[in-house]
Formats: sequence, structure tokens, C-alpha cells
Amino acid sequence: MLRTLRVLELLTAQSDEEHFINSGALIQEIEHPSSPGTPATHASRGTIYLAVRTLRLLGYNIASNNSSGYALVGREFSRDEMNQVLRAVSRYPKLDARERLDLTRHLQTLCTPTHRAELACGAAHAAGEAEATHALRFCLASPMAIARVAAREQGDLYFELTSCSEGLPHSRRRRLTAPTLRERGGIWFVAGQERMPRLGSTSWRMVRLDRLANLATFSESGTVYVHPFAPKASPQSAGGRQG
Repeated sequence: MLRTLRVLELLTAQSDEEHFINSGALIQEIEHPSSPGTPATHASRGTIYLAVRTLRLLGYNIASNNSSGYALVGREFSRDEMNQVLRAVSRYPKLDARERLDLTRHLQTLCTPTHRAELACGAAHAAGEAEATHALRFCLASPMAIARVAAREQGDLYFELTSCSEGLPHSRRRRLTAPTLRERGGIWFVAGQERMPRLGSTSWRMVRLDRLANLATFSESGTVYVHPFAPKASPQSAGGRQG
């Protein structure tokens, strides 16, 4: 998704009927962006070809020449298309808040003038907030509140499982993507796709909310919601030392 957007951005900014960009130049700019703050990603001639084919299927008139490369006879995004692209950008897990904002600004040049003005107002407001904070904001919240934020934002929910007997975290860090909340018999569960980095795959998983510890999630505004694990105090520690 990100690679396709970068190809579209480069073709829009640097090509027309009289100016073509070859695959080598596209690969160089995607892997080593000249614009500060633009995220880099891997590219090859094959992935450039697939990105161009995807853009053509979406209706973009992209001319090609064996010796010169590609050129875009541009058209503006419709409002619905731009909203879909912006939603995809906002959920892309490898972008932080600043990169998301910079990419949104680049995308504004591809939409209609009316929609561009609306997005410019929103981007200016977000930029003001980003300049004022210069960092992620952390917010302590309950496990239920964190799960609700992750479900609403369709983001990632990070957690560790606890043992049934002692209630202590005993598993590696886990992550559910686009989680949902479910209630069965008065017990709340969180369900979603769990990413398996070692296997390079995902699997559907449902876990009890009250068996999770050290929960965390991120909102689109750059706020990190956390619920750090706090072990229950023993009767002796609760009453203090005696002697």
C-alpha cells in the first residue's frame, strides 16, 4: 500500500505527457527519499510494475515507454477515494504520528480543490498539536478502556497473558490486530488476529480480558494508552514491617 502511494506521488509530482520517470529513478527515490520525513521502503522493478498495474486498475492513466519509463496523465482523487486512502494511511502500523501527518500533506495535492482546503485545515490543526507536544502522550487507562480504544481505532492491542492461579504475567509480548470486544455470560473477551513474527503468519485468537496484563494501544492522535501490571500487595507488605 505505502509503495503504491509513493509511486503515485512521484508520478504526480515529476511526470506528465512529456516527462517520463524510469523504474531505476522510482526505486532510488522510494528506498532513499530525498524529502525529509518521508518513510523509506524496499522497491524493485517487479514491485514498481505491480504498483503501476494497481493504479491503472483504479483508473489512473499511466503511460509507459520501454526506454523512458512511466508518466501519469493525472486526475484528482474523488472525495470517497481520498477518504479511503487516508484511512489506510492512518492505520498503517509502520508509520508514526509525524510520518502519518507528512504523508497526509503530500496526499492533499491529489484531491479536489474543495476537499484539499478541508484537509489542509485538519492538517494544520494536527501540525499545531504535534509541534506543541514533540512527543507521544501517555495516558493511564483501565483494560476495558484500552480495549475499546483499540477496537474503535482498528489498531493493535499489546498485552501479556497472566497465570490463572497467581495472576502474574508469564507470556511473551503479544499483539492483536483490529480487535473486537465480546461479552459471554458476564465475562468480557477480546478477539482478533494475532501476529506471529517467528512464523510470519497470523491466526485468529480470543482471550479473556481479565487475564491480560501490561496492556497498551495507540490512537491516531499519537496518544499511548497503557495499563501497567501492578502486583497485589501481600498482607505483610500492606501492613508494613513489624518489630
